[in-house]
Amino acid sequence: MLSKENDISITGNGAPSLTREEALGLWDELQEWEREFNVMVPSDRNFYIECGKMSEGTTIELVRKTDGARSSLNTLLADWYEFSEGSVFLCDASARKVHYPPHELPFRGSVLDLLHEIAHTHQEGTKYTFHSSVIDTIKDYTHDALFMMINPDLAVKVLSGELDIEVVMRQKTIDARHQSKAQWEEEAWEQALHMAKTLEKDGYNILAGFQSANEIVHHISLALLQHDITRQMYKLISSMGKPIKGDERAYIREEQIMRMLRKA
Repeated sequence: MLSKENDISITGNGAPSLTREEALGLWDELQEWEREFNVMVPSDRNFYIECGKMSEGTTIELVRKTDGARSSLNTLLADWYEFSEGSVFLCDASARKVHYPPHELPFRGSVLDLLHEIAHTHQEGTKYTFHSSVIDTIKDYTHDALFMMINPDLAVKVLSGELDIEVVMRQKTIDARHQSKAQWEEEAWEQALHMAKTLEKDGYNILAGFQSANEIVHHISLALLQHDITRQMYKLISSMGKPIKGDERAYIREEQIMRMLRKA
């Protein structure tokens, strides 16, 4: 399980083979630790975050405390995207919205998380596009349809949007999708760090509150670890509790994130 003593490392090669109950417990523990780690208001932040309403959505501006200089984050969005209040930081490509939780904006890392979602808006050409052979595609559709017929309660949750469609997919397909997602996540975090460094050069200390590069790396690692655990949970549901295959981490690890941070 997660340990504060060894940061966010997990035993062995990554996420271990877990039972459904263990995966859910690990998820809860990760959520709690993420809140502990990130719920900190940086006293040295040199800007305010100002949100305003307009007909096209929300404006988000950074206002420097010393001279009132402003930098609009809306200008960083891809065309036709807008900001919208939500419960989590999330890029919704289908609605062309970047959601953000207003109550979390004062916390350290919040602007970095927002920049990460902004980076996703520029990936629309590849996001949610998965390439499979014709045979694999037929197998996937057949498997998904039969799985939902056999598990109507689960089908209702999938069709209502309560659960992701991945929970009814084959383990092989879930892994393939997350391999693509891992690449998009790496690219989006790399771009977010680049945007953060550019804003810092303009006089906005985006990374205020982080005491070291390691803490920035841990912040990103927590976000990526959630994707890996989500993948494990979907595979557990899809396997109906049977042992799952492929327990290695799909998403980049701390040493890779550190290299990315140094390059930004």
